[in-house]
Amino acid sequence: MLWIVAGASLFVVAFDALGSLAARRLGFPYAVLTVVSLLVYGTTGALAADQSGVTMGTLAAGIVGLVDSTLGWAVSRKLGAGRLPNEAPRPGVSAGTVLLVSLLAAAIGLVGGSVVTAG
Repeated sequence: MLWIVAGASLFVVAFDALGSLAARRLGFPYAVLTVVSLLVYGTTGALAADQSGVTMGTLAAGIVGLVDSTLGWAVSRKLGAGRLPNEAPRPGVSAGTVLLVSLLAAAIGLVGGSVVTAG
């Protein structure tokens, strides 16, 4: 399961970086790429659940969501995606967002893991 989490985490960080560059260069809203992250969370949950059970699939997807909403978004913001001009960081809002994304990722991983193990 560790390889699944590591691979999915590397994928989302690389995707965040490439997506950020593409959004800036092509002029589309970075937020439209969210659907890819959601698919990664579900796939992570499904792959990990197939190997280690639904609980571990849920945990794996939650970890990937945590990596995405911290490291991935930090890379994206550094490259310019989603940043407002003269925007000051607000740690309380950021921590709440990280928690929400991590829980959402875990929930999507639970669904993905449940689908795989139901068959």
